[in-house]
Amino acid sequence: MSEPPFTRHLTISELRLPPGAEWAPQVRGWCLILLVEGIGYWRHPDGTSELSAGTMVVLTATFKGLLRASQLSEVALSFFCVEPEQLTGLVSLGEQHFFERIAREAACVARILPGSDPIAIRFRELVRGRRDPDLAHRFQLLQMFTDLFRADLRRQQSAPAEVFSVRDRLRSLIQEMPTSEFRSVNISDLAKRLNCSPRHLSRLFRAEFSTSFRQKQTEIRLARAKQLLASTNTKVLDVALESGYQSHSLFNLVFKREVGLSPGQWREDYRKTRPQRPNP
Repeated sequence: MSEPPFTRHLTISELRLPPGAEWAPQVRGWCLILLVEGIGYWRHPDGTSELSAGTMVVLTATFKGLLRASQLSEVALSFFCVEPEQLTGLVSLGEQHFFERIAREAACVARILPGSDPIAIRFRELVRGRRDPDLAHRFQLLQMFTDLFRADLRRQQSAPAEVFSVRDRLRSLIQEMPTSEFRSVNISDLAKRLNCSPRHLSRLFRAEFSTSFRQKQTEIRLARAKQLLASTNTKVLDVALESGYQSHSLFNLVFKREVGLSPGQWREDYRKTRPQRPNP
């Protein structure tokens, strides 16, 4: 049983699998799955793991695996996804880079949390107390997701008492800079803030992020543009400005070069083909 991709960011969905049925999750970003009822089996490249009621599975969009219901009973699932690139204004560039890096590290193995894990318990409580997916509810889902990586995030965000090198100052600045600010920042201005040359900053940025400053900025800008094109009726010109492009023609050129379609075509195709919530 293969369902369409789940793209409802920070919204709980439900799915029931009849005995022996299989589900291959196809998601964007991260997906947190709770086995509410029944017994299932998580089949992945490294083998098969049995899942009892209350067990939670955390996986990334690149993970390949499927969940199979026991032959003896159906399985009830609750799940939601988190797309860090849609958290503009909430996460810093450093935090977004952290989630990108950790997703690559976790790409081959899904993380399984037993029913006794505090986060799995919180997920069950949220499912039992289902209500309209208002802002407070979405924040609870987001906090549950970030708590999975609390220790790692704290280690990344801890800075030495004294900062000596330009690279240290860059790391500190990136950890604090919102992605909304990074979309419009100029590398020359950033270099002045760090008291170094733009060329030196470019080298340090590539060493830190494994990509160029321009390419990273383009990635952040286009993620914001796609978010606006998909979820609003904002004019393409205004989408360009909101995404950090002062030139409408440059925005169209970059978008088509990177995505393969014009912004208007991408919006039209997205709305024609966007997946719906999985049905039982």
